[in-house]
Formats: sequence, C-alpha cells, structure tokens
Amino acid sequence: MISAPPFRAERFNLGTTRDGRAVAVAPMTDEAATYLGPAIAAIGPWKHYALSGELLTKTLLTTGDGAIRYQVLVNDEPAGAMMI
Repeated sequence: MISAPPFRAERFNLGTTRDGRAVAVAPMTDEAATYLGPAIAAIGPWKHYALSGELLTKTLLTTGDGAIRYQVLVNDEPAGAMMI
C-alpha cells in the first residue's frame, strides 16, 4: 500500500531553453488542459490515431487514477503535457 506519491506534485523550474526562455513543469490546470488537449490532438502520433482534442482534454483532467498530470511551461505559457 502506497501512502503518498514518490514525488511532490508542485512546480519544478527546469532551467532555460537555448534561447533563454524559462522552462518548468507544474500541476495541470483546467485552463492548461483545455488549451493543450486540442493542440496535442493536432500532432503526431495522436493525430494518426484520430484522438480528439476533447478526449485528450478529458484525459489531462482525470484524477484519482494514480497518475499525476503536469503541464510543461515555457515562459509560463503551456507548451506540453506529461503524466507520471
């Protein structure tokens, strides 16, 4: 029985891109999921599998399944997503 996740669900500043933009990961928000779901659906491999933006948004908003969803931020703007 796991009593707590093996890592903290908080913002992590990762450094900068080659052109100096700040990169971080932070817990997924409703706003970020709504923006990122359709954006991710428009690129491969998700586009190849015809996954809808609505489905990916719903997946990014899911809770209680043991996964923690993060948004990847570049200069504090959503740029991607990851699930651990």
